[in-house]
Amino acid sequence: MSAPSSSTDARHATSYAAADERSLLHNGALVWLDEPVSYDDVLHAVDAAARARRELTLRPPRLPLASEVLGWTRDDAFRASRHVHAVALDAPADEHAVARTAGTLWERPLRFDRPPWEVDVLTDGDGLGVALLVKAHPALSTRGAAALVELLLGDGAETASKSAAPQAGDDQDAEEDEASRGGVLPAVLRLAALLALRGAEGSRALASEVRNLMRPGAALARTREVGRMLESAGTLVSSPAPETPWNGTLGNQRAVCWLSLPLDGLHAIARRFGGTWQDAWLTVVADALGRLLRACGRPTMDLSLLAFRPEPRGGDTSASSNAADARGASSASDANDARAGASAPDADDARADRPGPMLVALPVGELAPAERFASVHASARDPLSAARGTGLARMAAIAQRLPEPLQSALGLLAFQAANVVVASERAPQSLFVLGNRRVATLVPLAALPWQIGLALTSLEHDEHELTIGITLDPSRAPAPTKVVRALHDAYATLAAAADVAPTHARATR
Repeated sequence: MSAPSSSTDARHATSYAAADERSLLHNGALVWLDEPVSYDDVLHAVDAAARARRELTLRPPRLPLASEVLGWTRDDAFRASRHVHAVALDAPADEHAVARTAGTLWERPLRFDRPPWEVDVLTDGDGLGVALLVKAHPALSTRGAAALVELLLGDGAETASKSAAPQAGDDQDAEEDEASRGGVLPAVLRLAALLALRGAEGSRALASEVRNLMRPGAALARTREVGRMLESAGTLVSSPAPETPWNGTLGNQRAVCWLSLPLDGLHAIARRFGGTWQDAWLTVVADALGRLLRACGRPTMDLSLLAFRPEPRGGDTSASSNAADARGASSASDANDARAGASAPDADDARADRPGPMLVALPVGELAPAERFASVHASARDPLSAARGTGLARMAAIAQRLPEPLQSALGLLAFQAANVVVASERAPQSLFVLGNRRVATLVPLAALPWQIGLALTSLEHDEHELTIGITLDPSRAPAPTKVVRALHDAYATLAAAADVAPTHARATR
Protein backbone atom coordinates (compact mmCIF):
# COMPACT_ATOMS: atom_id res chain seq x y z
CA MET A 1 0.00 0.00 0.00
CA SER A 2 1.37 3.37 -0.89
CA ALA A 3 2.03 6.08 1.61
CA PRO A 4 -0.99 8.17 2.40
CA SER A 5 -1.05 11.37 0.43
CA SER A 6 -4.39 13.04 1.16
CA SER A 7 -4.73 16.10 3.34
CA THR A 8 -6.50 14.00 5.95
CA ASP A 9 -3.51 11.70 6.21
CA ALA A 10 -1.19 14.70 6.47
CA ARG A 11 -3.24 16.00 9.38
CA HIS A 12 -3.03 12.59 11.06
CA ALA A 13 0.73 12.69 10.59
CA THR A 14 0.82 16.15 12.11
CA SER A 15 -1.19 15.07 15.14
CA TYR A 16 1.28 12.28 15.78
CA ALA A 17 4.36 14.41 15.24
CA ALA A 18 3.05 17.26 17.40
CA ALA A 19 2.04 15.15 20.40
CA ASP A 20 3.92 15.07 23.65
CA GLU A 21 6.20 12.02 23.71
CA ARG A 22 4.80 11.15 27.14
CA SER A 23 1.20 11.21 25.95
CA LEU A 24 -1.00 8.14 26.36
CA LEU A 25 -3.42 8.86 23.54
CA HIS A 26 -3.27 5.42 21.92
CA ASN A 27 -6.29 3.22 21.26
CA GLY A 28 -6.41 -0.53 20.89
CA ALA A 29 -7.86 -3.79 22.11
CA LEU A 30 -7.37 -6.88 24.22
CA VAL A 31 -7.77 -10.01 22.11
CA TRP A 32 -8.45 -13.60 23.15
CA LEU A 33 -8.21 -16.38 20.57
CA ASP A 34 -10.06 -19.67 20.72
CA GLU A 35 -6.76 -21.44 21.43
CA PRO A 36 -3.34 -20.39 22.75
CA VAL A 37 -0.84 -18.96 20.33
CA SER A 38 2.95 -18.86 20.26
CA TYR A 39 5.00 -15.69 20.08
CA ASP A 40 6.53 -16.88 16.80
CA ASP A 41 3.08 -17.26 15.24
CA VAL A 42 2.16 -13.71 16.21
CA LEU A 43 5.48 -12.35 14.97
CA HIS A 44 5.05 -14.20 11.66
CA ALA A 45 1.53 -12.81 11.19
CA VAL A 46 2.58 -9.25 12.00
CA ASP A 47 5.61 -9.49 9.72
CA ALA A 48 3.39 -10.77 6.89
CA ALA A 49 0.92 -7.94 7.53
CA ALA A 50 3.72 -5.36 7.36
CA ARG A 51 4.90 -6.82 4.05
CA ALA A 52 1.38 -6.66 2.64
CA ARG A 53 0.36 -3.32 4.14
CA ARG A 54 3.01 -0.72 3.77
CA GLU A 55 1.38 1.78 6.16
CA LEU A 56 2.54 -0.42 9.05
CA THR A 57 6.15 0.49 8.22
CA LEU A 58 5.58 4.25 8.03
CA ARG A 59 6.06 7.00 10.57
CA PRO A 60 5.75 10.79 10.47
CA PRO A 61 9.04 12.70 10.58
CA ARG A 62 9.86 14.18 13.96
CA LEU A 63 10.78 17.59 12.56
CA PRO A 64 8.83 20.85 12.97
CA LEU A 65 6.34 21.24 10.10
CA ALA A 66 8.02 18.43 8.14
CA SER A 67 4.96 16.21 8.44
CA GLU A 68 2.95 18.86 6.57
CA VAL A 69 5.31 18.41 3.61
CA LEU A 70 6.29 14.74 3.80
CA GLY A 71 3.26 13.16 5.47
CA TRP A 72 4.26 9.60 6.29
CA THR A 73 7.76 8.32 5.52
CA ARG A 74 9.22 4.84 5.60
CA ASP A 75 11.07 3.66 8.69
CA ASP A 76 14.22 2.21 7.16
CA ALA A 77 15.02 0.47 10.45
CA PHE A 78 11.63 -1.25 10.61
CA ARG A 79 11.56 -4.80 11.93
CA ALA A 80 8.42 -6.52 13.12
CA SER A 81 10.33 -7.90 16.13
CA ARG A 82 10.72 -4.33 17.45
CA HIS A 83 6.93 -4.04 17.66
CA VAL A 84 5.95 -7.49 18.96
CA HIS A 85 6.85 -8.27 22.57
CA ALA A 86 6.36 -11.33 24.78
CA VAL A 87 5.26 -10.41 28.30
CA ALA A 88 4.97 -13.09 30.99
CA LEU A 89 1.85 -13.05 33.15
CA ASP A 90 1.87 -13.62 36.88
CA ALA A 91 0.64 -17.04 37.93
CA PRO A 92 -2.11 -18.03 37.63
CA ALA A 93 -2.36 -16.65 34.09
CA ASP A 94 -6.08 -15.92 34.36
CA GLU A 95 -8.08 -12.88 33.28
CA HIS A 96 -7.27 -11.00 36.48
CA ALA A 97 -3.57 -11.33 35.62
CA VAL A 98 -4.34 -10.21 32.06
CA ALA A 99 -6.16 -7.13 33.36
CA ARG A 100 -3.30 -6.18 35.70
CA THR A 101 -0.63 -6.64 33.07
CA ALA A 102 -2.64 -4.91 30.34
CA GLY A 103 -3.06 -1.86 32.57
CA THR A 104 0.69 -1.70 33.18
CA LEU A 105 1.42 -2.00 29.46
CA TRP A 106 -1.26 0.53 28.56
CA GLU A 107 0.50 3.23 30.56
CA ARG A 108 3.65 2.91 28.47
CA PRO A 109 3.76 5.50 25.66
CA LEU A 110 4.44 4.46 22.11
CA ARG A 111 7.92 5.05 20.70
CA PHE A 112 7.91 8.17 18.56
CA ASP A 113 10.89 7.08 16.49
CA ARG A 114 9.00 4.07 15.10
CA PRO A 115 5.69 3.38 13.35
CA PRO A 116 2.98 4.07 15.94
CA TRP A 117 1.79 0.60 16.98
CA GLU A 118 2.70 -2.35 19.20
CA VAL A 119 1.49 -5.89 19.89
CA ASP A 120 2.14 -7.51 23.28
CA VAL A 121 1.78 -11.28 23.58
CA LEU A 122 0.72 -12.05 27.18
CA THR A 123 2.13 -15.50 27.90
CA ASP A 124 1.45 -18.15 30.53
CA GLY A 125 3.94 -20.43 32.29
CA ASP A 126 4.36 -22.52 29.14
CA GLY A 127 5.27 -19.48 27.07
CA LEU A 128 2.05 -19.55 25.07
CA GLY A 129 0.03 -16.45 24.38
CA VAL A 130 -3.11 -16.30 26.52
CA ALA A 131 -4.14 -12.92 25.12
CA LEU A 132 -2.83 -10.15 22.89
CA LEU A 133 -2.74 -6.44 23.67
CA VAL A 134 -2.82 -4.32 20.53
CA LYS A 135 -2.35 -0.55 20.67
CA ALA A 136 -1.75 2.20 18.15
CA HIS A 137 -1.82 5.95 17.84
CA PRO A 138 -5.17 7.28 16.46
CA ALA A 139 -3.27 8.35 13.35
CA LEU A 140 -3.20 4.65 12.42
CA SER A 141 -6.36 3.38 14.14
CA THR A 142 -9.01 5.80 12.88
CA ARG A 143 -11.48 2.99 12.07
CA GLY A 144 -11.61 1.46 15.53
CA ALA A 145 -10.22 -1.42 17.56
CA ALA A 146 -11.66 -4.24 15.45
CA ALA A 147 -10.26 -2.76 12.25
CA LEU A 148 -6.87 -2.30 13.93
CA VAL A 149 -6.76 -5.95 14.98
CA GLU A 150 -7.73 -7.02 11.49
CA LEU A 151 -5.04 -4.76 10.02
CA LEU A 152 -2.26 -6.15 12.21
CA LEU A 153 -3.29 -9.77 12.57
CA GLY A 154 -5.94 -10.52 9.95
CA ASP A 155 -5.79 -13.83 8.12
CA GLY A 156 -5.25 -11.95 4.85
CA ALA A 157 -1.75 -11.12 6.05
CA GLU A 158 -0.86 -14.83 6.25
CA THR A 159 -1.44 -15.35 2.54
CA ALA A 160 0.30 -12.18 1.38
CA SER A 161 3.03 -12.81 -1.14
CA LYS A 162 6.46 -11.56 -0.21
CA SER A 163 7.01 -10.69 -3.86
CA ALA A 164 3.94 -8.51 -4.28
CA ALA A 165 3.79 -6.23 -7.29
CA PRO A 166 5.50 -2.87 -6.76
CA GLN A 167 3.16 -0.22 -5.41
CA ALA A 168 3.11 3.54 -5.65
CA GLY A 169 6.10 4.91 -3.83
CA ASP A 170 8.20 1.73 -4.06
CA ASP A 171 10.36 3.14 -6.86
CA GLN A 172 11.08 6.15 -4.70
CA ASP A 173 12.07 3.85 -1.81
CA ALA A 174 14.39 1.93 -4.12
CA GLU A 175 16.02 5.18 -5.17
CA GLU A 176 16.51 6.16 -1.55
CA ASP A 177 18.09 2.76 -0.81
CA GLU A 178 20.40 3.17 -3.80
CA ALA A 179 21.34 6.64 -2.62
CA SER A 180 22.17 5.36 0.83
CA ARG A 181 24.45 2.73 -0.71
CA GLY A 182 26.13 5.28 -2.96
CA GLY A 183 27.30 7.57 -0.20
CA VAL A 184 26.17 10.38 2.07
CA LEU A 185 26.28 13.26 -0.41
CA PRO A 186 24.04 11.63 -3.05
CA ALA A 187 21.58 10.67 -0.30
CA VAL A 188 21.45 14.26 0.97
CA LEU A 189 20.97 15.63 -2.55
CA ARG A 190 18.19 13.18 -3.28
CA LEU A 191 16.49 13.99 0.02
CA ALA A 192 16.70 17.69 -0.78
CA ALA A 193 15.18 17.03 -4.20
CA LEU A 194 12.42 14.97 -2.60
CA LEU A 195 11.67 17.74 -0.10
CA ALA A 196 11.54 20.28 -2.91
CA LEU A 197 9.21 18.07 -4.96
CA ARG A 198 6.89 17.42 -2.05
CA GLY A 199 6.99 21.07 -1.10
CA ALA A 200 6.04 22.11 -4.63
CA GLU A 201 3.18 19.63 -4.65
CA GLY A 202 2.00 20.92 -1.29
CA SER A 203 2.21 24.52 -2.48
CA ARG A 204 0.15 23.74 -5.58
CA ALA A 205 -2.45 21.95 -3.45
CA LEU A 206 -2.56 24.89 -1.04
CA ALA A 207 -2.92 27.38 -3.90
CA SER A 208 -5.77 25.34 -5.36
CA GLU A 209 -7.50 25.24 -1.97
CA VAL A 210 -7.10 28.99 -1.57
CA ARG A 211 -8.61 29.58 -5.02
CA ASN A 212 -11.54 27.39 -4.12
CA LEU A 213 -12.03 29.23 -0.85
CA MET A 214 -12.04 32.55 -2.67
CA ARG A 215 -15.09 31.57 -4.69
CA PRO A 216 -18.10 33.44 -3.21
CA GLY A 217 -20.17 30.32 -2.54
CA ALA A 218 -17.30 28.44 -0.90
CA ALA A 219 -16.22 31.47 1.11
CA LEU A 220 -19.76 31.96 2.42
CA ALA A 221 -20.09 28.28 3.33
CA ARG A 222 -16.75 28.28 5.12
CA THR A 223 -17.66 31.46 6.98
CA ARG A 224 -20.87 29.87 8.18
CA GLU A 225 -18.99 26.72 9.18
CA VAL A 226 -16.47 28.75 11.19
CA GLY A 227 -19.32 30.68 12.78
CA ARG A 228 -21.06 27.49 13.85
CA MET A 229 -17.78 26.13 15.21
CA LEU A 230 -17.12 29.28 17.22
CA GLU A 231 -20.67 29.20 18.53
CA SER A 232 -20.26 25.59 19.63
CA ALA A 233 -16.89 26.35 21.20
CA GLY A 234 -18.40 29.29 23.08
CA THR A 235 -21.16 27.05 24.40
CA LEU A 236 -18.61 24.49 25.58
CA VAL A 237 -16.43 27.03 27.33
CA SER A 238 -19.37 28.73 29.02
CA SER A 239 -20.91 25.45 30.22
CA PRO A 240 -18.24 23.23 31.79
CA ALA A 241 -19.23 19.79 32.98
CA PRO A 242 -19.94 19.25 36.70
CA GLU A 243 -17.02 18.38 38.94
CA THR A 244 -16.41 14.70 39.70
CA PRO A 245 -13.53 12.78 41.30
CA TRP A 246 -12.42 11.40 37.93
CA ASN A 247 -12.24 14.75 36.15
CA GLY A 248 -9.04 16.77 36.48
CA THR A 249 -5.32 16.48 35.79
CA LEU A 250 -4.55 12.87 34.94
CA GLY A 251 -1.62 10.86 36.19
CA ASN A 252 0.57 8.42 34.26
CA GLN A 253 -1.09 5.24 35.53
CA ARG A 254 -3.80 3.33 33.70
CA ALA A 255 -6.05 0.41 34.54
CA VAL A 256 -8.28 -1.57 32.23
CA CYS A 257 -11.26 -3.83 32.83
CA TRP A 258 -14.21 -5.10 30.89
CA LEU A 259 -17.62 -6.70 31.05
CA SER A 260 -20.22 -8.07 28.68
CA LEU A 261 -23.92 -7.24 28.67
CA PRO A 262 -26.63 -9.07 26.76
CA LEU A 263 -27.39 -7.07 23.64
CA ASP A 264 -30.71 -8.90 23.38
CA GLY A 265 -31.58 -7.60 26.83
CA LEU A 266 -30.73 -4.02 25.88
CA HIS A 267 -32.93 -4.33 22.78
CA ALA A 268 -35.78 -5.65 24.95
CA ILE A 269 -35.39 -2.75 27.38
CA ALA A 270 -35.50 -0.33 24.45
CA ARG A 271 -38.69 -1.90 23.14
CA ARG A 272 -40.25 -1.70 26.58
CA PHE A 273 -39.56 2.00 27.08
CA GLY A 274 -39.64 3.14 23.44
CA GLY A 275 -36.16 3.93 22.15
CA THR A 276 -33.00 2.21 20.95
CA TRP A 277 -30.51 -0.03 22.67
CA GLN A 278 -28.04 2.87 22.78
CA ASP A 279 -30.57 4.73 24.96
CA ALA A 280 -30.69 1.70 27.24
CA TRP A 281 -26.89 1.48 27.41
CA LEU A 282 -26.50 5.19 28.20
CA THR A 283 -29.18 4.82 30.88
CA VAL A 284 -27.12 2.02 32.45
CA VAL A 285 -24.04 4.27 32.38
CA ALA A 286 -25.97 7.15 34.00
CA ASP A 287 -27.22 4.96 36.85
CA ALA A 288 -23.77 3.43 37.37
CA LEU A 289 -22.06 6.83 37.58
CA GLY A 290 -24.58 7.95 40.16
CA ARG A 291 -23.89 4.84 42.23
CA LEU A 292 -20.15 5.49 42.10
CA LEU A 293 -20.57 9.12 43.18
CA ARG A 294 -22.85 8.24 46.10
CA ALA A 295 -20.45 5.48 47.18
CA CYS A 296 -17.73 8.11 47.70
CA GLY A 297 -20.06 10.48 49.53
CA ARG A 298 -20.99 12.83 46.68
CA PRO A 299 -24.63 14.04 46.52
CA THR A 300 -26.38 13.37 43.21
CA MET A 301 -29.81 14.94 43.64
CA ASP A 302 -30.83 16.77 40.43
CA LEU A 303 -27.32 16.20 39.05
CA SER A 304 -26.65 15.42 35.38
CA LEU A 305 -23.23 14.51 34.06
CA LEU A 306 -22.20 14.92 30.43
CA ALA A 307 -21.07 12.00 28.27
CA PHE A 308 -19.12 12.63 25.09
CA ARG A 309 -20.23 10.08 22.51
CA PRO A 310 -17.81 10.23 19.56
CA GLU A 311 -18.81 9.30 16.05
CA PRO A 312 -19.45 5.54 15.91
CA ARG A 313 -16.71 3.52 14.22
CA GLY A 314 -16.50 0.23 12.40
CA GLY A 315 -19.67 0.59 10.32
CA ASP A 316 -23.15 2.03 10.61
CA THR A 317 -24.17 0.89 14.06
CA SER A 318 -27.34 2.91 14.00
CA ALA A 319 -29.02 1.43 10.96
CA SER A 320 -28.76 -2.19 12.07
CA SER A 321 -29.55 -1.36 15.68
CA ASN A 322 -32.65 0.61 14.81
CA ALA A 323 -33.75 -2.14 12.43
CA ALA A 324 -33.34 -4.73 15.15
CA ASP A 325 -35.27 -2.59 17.62
CA ALA A 326 -38.03 -2.07 15.09
CA ARG A 327 -38.21 -5.78 14.24
CA GLY A 328 -38.38 -6.64 17.92
CA ALA A 329 -41.04 -4.04 18.57
CA SER A 330 -43.22 -5.30 15.75
CA SER A 331 -42.97 -8.90 17.00
CA ALA A 332 -43.72 -8.13 20.66
CA SER A 333 -46.96 -9.59 21.97
CA ASP A 334 -50.05 -7.40 22.30
CA ALA A 335 -50.25 -8.27 25.98
CA ASN A 336 -46.70 -7.14 26.60
CA ASP A 337 -47.30 -3.94 24.61
CA ALA A 338 -50.40 -3.20 26.65
CA ARG A 339 -48.62 -3.80 29.91
CA ALA A 340 -45.52 -1.85 28.88
CA GLY A 341 -47.17 0.92 26.92
CA ALA A 342 -44.23 0.48 24.56
CA SER A 343 -43.94 2.04 21.16
CA ALA A 344 -41.73 1.33 18.18
CA PRO A 345 -38.66 3.53 17.86
CA ASP A 346 -39.86 6.98 16.91
CA ALA A 347 -38.86 8.96 13.85
CA ASP A 348 -36.19 10.80 15.83
CA ASP A 349 -34.24 7.60 16.48
CA ALA A 350 -32.52 7.75 13.11
CA ARG A 351 -31.36 11.28 13.87
CA ALA A 352 -30.36 10.42 17.44
CA ASP A 353 -28.23 7.45 16.37
CA ARG A 354 -26.82 8.90 13.18
CA PRO A 355 -23.05 8.87 12.86
CA GLY A 356 -21.84 12.02 14.52
CA PRO A 357 -20.51 13.19 17.90
CA MET A 358 -22.94 13.95 20.72
CA LEU A 359 -22.70 15.43 24.21
CA VAL A 360 -25.50 13.64 26.07
CA ALA A 361 -26.80 14.63 29.51
CA LEU A 362 -26.87 11.68 31.93
CA PRO A 363 -29.14 12.11 34.99
CA VAL A 364 -27.31 10.37 37.85
CA GLY A 365 -29.70 11.04 40.73
CA GLU A 366 -31.81 8.34 42.37
CA LEU A 367 -34.55 8.26 39.73
CA ALA A 368 -37.03 5.66 38.63
CA PRO A 369 -35.53 3.66 35.75
CA ALA A 370 -38.27 4.71 33.32
CA GLU A 371 -37.75 8.38 34.20
CA ARG A 372 -33.98 8.09 33.70
CA PHE A 373 -34.46 6.33 30.36
CA ALA A 374 -36.88 9.00 29.15
CA SER A 375 -34.44 11.76 30.11
CA VAL A 376 -31.53 10.10 28.28
CA HIS A 377 -33.75 9.42 25.26
CA ALA A 378 -34.72 13.10 25.08
CA SER A 379 -31.15 14.38 25.53
CA ALA A 380 -29.87 12.12 22.75
CA ARG A 381 -32.35 13.80 20.40
CA ASP A 382 -31.73 17.37 21.50
CA PRO A 383 -30.12 19.41 18.69
CA LEU A 384 -27.99 21.16 21.31
CA SER A 385 -26.45 17.79 22.26
CA ALA A 386 -25.35 17.29 18.66
CA ALA A 387 -24.09 20.88 18.32
CA ARG A 388 -22.04 20.66 21.50
CA GLY A 389 -20.68 17.24 20.59
CA THR A 390 -19.64 18.49 17.17
CA GLY A 391 -17.98 21.53 18.72
CA LEU A 392 -16.01 19.35 21.14
CA ALA A 393 -14.89 17.01 18.36
CA ARG A 394 -13.76 19.90 16.18
CA MET A 395 -11.81 21.56 18.98
CA ALA A 396 -10.12 18.25 19.78
CA ALA A 397 -9.20 17.77 16.11
CA ILE A 398 -7.65 21.23 15.98
CA ALA A 399 -5.79 20.58 19.23
CA GLN A 400 -4.16 17.47 17.78
CA ARG A 401 -2.54 19.58 15.05
CA LEU A 402 -0.89 21.98 17.48
CA PRO A 403 2.48 21.50 19.19
CA GLU A 404 2.77 21.26 22.92
CA PRO A 405 1.80 23.14 25.08
CA LEU A 406 -0.90 24.58 22.79
CA GLN A 407 -2.18 21.07 22.11
CA SER A 408 -2.81 20.44 25.80
CA ALA A 409 -4.25 23.91 26.38
CA LEU A 410 -6.92 23.54 23.69
CA GLY A 411 -7.54 19.90 24.59
CA LEU A 412 -8.17 20.86 28.20
CA LEU A 413 -10.52 23.59 27.05
CA ALA A 414 -12.51 21.19 24.88
CA PHE A 415 -12.80 18.27 27.26
CA GLN A 416 -13.75 20.32 30.28
CA ALA A 417 -17.24 20.07 28.76
CA ALA A 418 -17.52 16.30 29.37
CA ASN A 419 -17.31 13.99 32.37
CA VAL A 420 -16.93 10.64 30.63
CA VAL A 421 -16.33 9.23 27.16
CA VAL A 422 -18.86 6.62 25.98
CA ALA A 423 -17.76 5.39 22.55
CA SER A 424 -19.18 2.62 20.37
CA GLU A 425 -18.10 0.54 17.43
CA ARG A 426 -19.04 -2.59 15.55
CA ALA A 427 -16.85 -5.56 14.71
CA PRO A 428 -16.98 -7.21 11.29
CA GLN A 429 -19.43 -10.09 10.93
CA SER A 430 -16.56 -12.59 11.08
CA LEU A 431 -13.16 -11.71 12.43
CA PHE A 432 -10.26 -14.15 12.13
CA VAL A 433 -6.68 -13.68 13.19
CA LEU A 434 -3.51 -15.72 12.84
CA GLY A 435 -4.80 -17.93 10.07
CA ASN A 436 -7.41 -20.38 11.36
CA ARG A 437 -7.62 -19.06 14.92
CA ARG A 438 -10.78 -17.18 15.71
CA VAL A 439 -11.22 -14.22 18.04
CA ALA A 440 -13.07 -15.48 21.09
CA THR A 441 -13.31 -12.09 22.80
CA LEU A 442 -12.25 -8.63 21.63
CA VAL A 443 -12.26 -5.84 24.20
CA PRO A 444 -11.94 -2.31 22.75
CA LEU A 445 -9.81 0.09 24.80
CA ALA A 446 -9.81 3.86 24.39
CA ALA A 447 -7.40 6.59 25.30
CA LEU A 448 -8.22 8.97 28.14
CA PRO A 449 -8.48 12.49 26.74
CA TRP A 450 -7.52 15.56 28.70
CA GLN A 451 -9.28 15.92 32.07
CA ILE A 452 -11.33 12.72 31.69
CA GLY A 453 -10.20 9.77 33.77
CA LEU A 454 -12.89 7.29 32.68
CA ALA A 455 -13.73 6.04 29.18
CA LEU A 456 -16.07 3.23 28.13
CA THR A 457 -16.10 1.71 24.64
CA SER A 458 -18.78 -0.77 23.60
CA LEU A 459 -18.30 -3.26 20.78
CA GLU A 460 -21.08 -5.18 19.03
CA HIS A 461 -19.20 -8.41 18.49
CA ASP A 462 -22.30 -10.40 17.48
CA GLU A 463 -26.08 -10.12 17.69
CA HIS A 464 -26.29 -11.25 21.30
CA GLU A 465 -23.45 -9.69 23.27
CA LEU A 466 -22.13 -6.20 23.89
CA THR A 467 -18.52 -6.11 25.12
CA ILE A 468 -17.54 -2.99 27.06
CA GLY A 469 -13.90 -2.08 27.51
CA ILE A 470 -13.12 0.36 30.32
CA THR A 471 -10.00 2.52 30.60
CA LEU A 472 -9.45 4.56 33.74
CA ASP A 473 -6.89 6.50 35.71
CA PRO A 474 -6.64 4.66 39.06
CA SER A 475 -5.41 7.81 40.79
CA ARG A 476 -8.78 9.46 40.05
CA ALA A 477 -11.46 6.94 39.14
CA PRO A 478 -12.86 4.25 41.47
CA ALA A 479 -11.31 0.80 41.46
CA PRO A 480 -12.03 -1.19 38.29
CA THR A 481 -14.03 -3.79 40.20
CA LYS A 482 -16.29 -1.05 41.57
CA VAL A 483 -16.93 0.36 38.11
CA VAL A 484 -17.81 -3.09 36.74
CA ARG A 485 -20.08 -3.84 39.69
CA ALA A 486 -21.88 -0.50 39.36
CA LEU A 487 -22.56 -1.19 35.67
CA HIS A 488 -23.85 -4.69 36.43
CA ASP A 489 -26.15 -3.44 39.19
CA ALA A 490 -27.43 -0.62 37.00
CA TYR A 491 -28.24 -3.04 34.18
CA ALA A 492 -30.02 -5.42 36.55
CA THR A 493 -32.15 -2.58 37.92
CA LEU A 494 -33.12 -1.33 34.45
CA ALA A 495 -33.86 -4.86 33.19
CA ALA A 496 -36.08 -5.60 36.18
CA ALA A 497 -38.01 -2.36 35.64
CA ALA A 498 -38.57 -3.33 32.00
CA ASP A 499 -39.72 -6.87 32.88
CA VAL A 500 -36.77 -8.28 30.99
CA ALA A 501 -35.71 -11.72 32.11
CA PRO A 502 -32.32 -11.65 33.81
CA THR A 503 -29.54 -12.73 31.47
CA HIS A 504 -26.07 -13.76 32.49
CA ALA A 505 -23.57 -10.92 32.05
CA ARG A 506 -19.83 -11.47 32.33
CA ALA A 507 -17.40 -9.22 34.16
CA THR A 508 -13.63 -8.94 34.20
CA ARG A 509 -12.65 -12.50 34.80
